[in-house]
Amino acid sequence: MKIQRSQTDVLHKFEEVFAILKSANTRYDEGEKYQIKVAASAIRALVHDKGSNVSILQQLGLKGTIKFFATPSPYNSNNNLLSENHLVCMRLSTSPDNSGYFPFLDDFPPISPWQRVSFAEWWEQKIIKDKFHRQITRGNLVLTICEQDGLAHVDPRVEPVYADFSRNNSLGWKSSHTINVFKEPE
Repeated sequence: MKIQRSQTDVLHKFEEVFAILKSANTRYDEGEKYQIKVAASAIRALVHDKGSNVSILQQLGLKGTIKFFATPSPYNSNNNLLSENHLVCMRLSTSPDNSGYFPFLDDFPPISPWQRVSFAEWWEQKIIKDKFHRQITRGNLVLTICEQDGLAHVDPRVEPVYADFSRNNSLGWKSSHTINVFKEPE
């Protein structure tokens, strides 16, 4: 028979998992792209409830009371024929160090105001639409990374939409730096 955790123990687990998430994010930003799997696993532990698995936020009684930051620009299924990724933006610059993909964070100016929403809205928010107009929600992305392509489990087969997104650039986005050979001499 299992022993019930104390709230103090659950709070310590929250602090531990949150520290793992912060570390994974830092290491990802430093170039260790596989850390996205560590981050997804930490997010899953914090928020995902299924069957007898109860998330840390649920155990703390916070999941239904706190609000989550929604991605700033809303997903638009009707008007945009291009692919969409509402987790990152592309920044163009004459310097290769300043060009590339950057996450929408609280220190980055959003296209539209940040919204705070319930967990269900945040988890089910459509954050990616590929060039074939297939959609991925935040929850689907986190769980697919964890349960098919990550640390919790490596499935012999993965969802086609995720496989195309993660392996075949189904967004069709490319970032490169070119030198303008037609630039006027100084």
